[in-house]
Amino acid sequence: MPTALLLSLLTATSLPARADVDPEPPQKKGIMVRLVAKKSTYKLDLGGKKKEDFVADARAGTAAPPSVDLELVITNYTNETIRIRTTGSTNRMTLKLEGDGAIDAPGMMVNVRPRIQYVILKPKDKVAIPIDRLVTSGRARVNDRETNHYWTEPGTYKLKASLYTMVTTDFGGVNPLARYQTFEAKPITLKVEK
Repeated sequence: MPTALLLSLLTATSLPARADVDPEPPQKKGIMVRLVAKKSTYKLDLGGKKKEDFVADARAGTAAPPSVDLELVITNYTNETIRIRTTGSTNRMTLKLEGDGAIDAPGMMVNVRPRIQYVILKPKDKVAIPIDRLVTSGRARVNDRETNHYWTEPGTYKLKASLYTMVTTDFGGVNPLARYQTFEAKPITLKVEK
């Protein structure tokens, strides 16, 4: 009987298990992509229209998408030099805006192929690709459309971003390998005020 009582007391007063906390964060590896908000709070701009008219224009894709001050930062955490295509006809920057009042709509037609540009990144080097408006760029094919993203009311919005591009690993080395790859950044929060 005393053993059962002792066991029940020990069980009732035992502390929850502590998770081991690693004092050093895990090392970053590979090619990392981050979405960075140089400005995270924006003013709601309906272009001088009533909300209903702006929403109708946004759904039709005729309203200008919001201007933003963001960057997609690509960092090379590999042990080799890589080459990244930052612009080109096959690159695709995809944005996804979530929140009350978020609207996606077809935008303008893409008629011009962007110039192909590459950046060479040594280990720990990075490059920032600016994002100045909420637009998902289509592949630069004739009659391909962009997708505009709108916020139509004040509030908090979550923005996700990914980039489909060409990466050449071991660039300048003995075994360079070029491949297309999609990089996804963790979502960020943006605030829209009246």
